[in-house]
Amino acid sequence: QASPQWLWCPHPWTDRHTMASCFARSLWVVALLSVARGAGGDQPECWDEKAGLTFDVCCKNVKNAPGLGDPSCWDGSFNFDLCCPHEVEARVREGLEVVRRGEYRRASDELFNLMMNYAPGTEYEALVFSGWEKAGKEFRKVLDAEPHSLTYFEVLFRGVGLDCDPIVGPNGSVEVRDPYSEFARCCEPFFFNHTGCNMIQELLTVAIGSGRHRGAPAKVDNYYGNMSEMWGFHHFTPSVLMTSDGHQRANSPEIINKELNDIFQKQGEPMLGIVWADHIGAASEGSDRGYRSPKFESGVEFLTRMFDGLQKGGVKTVDMFEIGAGYGSMPRFMASAKKALLDASIPVYVRNYAIMDMRSVVDLQRWYLNKTAGDLIRQSDWSDPSHRCSVQGVHCWRPGGTDGLWALDRIDPQSAQQRAAPLNVDFVDTDKRDVFAHLYADAHTQDESDPSVSRVLFAVNSWHEFAMQDFMWHYNTFVAAPTWRMGVDIIFYVSNREWFRNAEKEALMMHPRSVHFFLELEECSPITCIRVFRRVT
Repeated sequence: QASPQWLWCPHPWTDRHTMASCFARSLWVVALLSVARGAGGDQPECWDEKAGLTFDVCCKNVKNAPGLGDPSCWDGSFNFDLCCPHEVEARVREGLEVVRRGEYRRASDELFNLMMNYAPGTEYEALVFSGWEKAGKEFRKVLDAEPHSLTYFEVLFRGVGLDCDPIVGPNGSVEVRDPYSEFARCCEPFFFNHTGCNMIQELLTVAIGSGRHRGAPAKVDNYYGNMSEMWGFHHFTPSVLMTSDGHQRANSPEIINKELNDIFQKQGEPMLGIVWADHIGAASEGSDRGYRSPKFESGVEFLTRMFDGLQKGGVKTVDMFEIGAGYGSMPRFMASAKKALLDASIPVYVRNYAIMDMRSVVDLQRWYLNKTAGDLIRQSDWSDPSHRCSVQGVHCWRPGGTDGLWALDRIDPQSAQQRAAPLNVDFVDTDKRDVFAHLYADAHTQDESDPSVSRVLFAVNSWHEFAMQDFMWHYNTFVAAPTWRMGVDIIFYVSNREWFRNAEKEALMMHPRSVHFFLELEECSPITCIRVFRRVT
């Protein structure tokens, strides 16, 4: 029953072999086979549905006996050859006609059923196989064409799970609007708290940033140089026009450690990227004149509090992890104050600083720190395939070993070499965070046995804004994890109590079963809470 080459046409269709001509030939072949078999005239009444004698039951192939059907159906007057082939012929005709009409799913079902269960052992076996194969291929082509029917709206918004419909105009046609307008409309109810909306915002920010400047120096400087008023950044950057801090306390905070406060105040605030601030001028030490943003003042306060606690806790070496580092203000503080902190009455060595953030924001941070901190920072971007640092000749730690950077950073903090070394800053976006967490933990397992080495998680008006699944990733990685992996020792946590779903996150951090940490400090206003958690030893 091998399939003759003339039974079917080549695939795909050609000018010579069209869908119509090939199916006409197939039906002609069926007719020839019918004549050759001597079909025609009246057929016997083979079937009795009440008795359960039907084509589907009697003509179905019994295992290892093709062409015989179900022997229990036959007697002296009826047999397979008498009753089944003409019915197979009729169904083949019907199946091929369904293919010709373009109903490929139905045709493939009917022909495959015939091929597997009824055609074996008949002269139609090869033809049925060819018909099913053609119907199946055409059906797959129909399905493969489905993505071409998608609209940009469906992909961008339905694709990330948003239940949002396009706007239909008065004439019944869908209004074509720019992606940002649709984003603002569809994501407004849960801004920052829907993973899909966060993904779209990141796409928009990358597109308008690196997607347009493409790394051209003049365009990069022009774009990031307006960061305080730029759409993608003005919710976390200082602004002369209007501050985004919005978390003011009734009274100025008490200076709890004058030495540390002075260290951080002396680092000053660059005017870079703060539009119009250069007309005010930078604030000078001891003067009330000049521009100092709330971001700067709160940064001084938070760092003073944190390092005061480190000094009192006997911590000599610290690795810092910042969740959502804004435009890079805190690592700039750390890089410029590193030597002064080593020279303090109670020295603290900042060994490493890691930023966990979105790609679009990492690009801003790298630009800002390169401009304001320069060679005080050794930049290590984990999305760089080669993991090379920005300092020529210095190779960052790569998977497979703990050479290079990590070994350098373990030098005695009191050595002259380490005093002069730049602060290493790891930039870790969401695509690389799992790799970073795994490799950092492997490289620092010995830290657990040294009480003078601590890890600090720094999250100021950032972590609590995350969608819950992203919040939980950081919670499981830094809080719930043991210290022989990525677990931290101290958490400096500032949150907005009015933020969507903040109560759930506060409950998670404050739950009595969270025995890993105790609450060392809590200061709350009606809007903002400052909390410090310390791991139970």
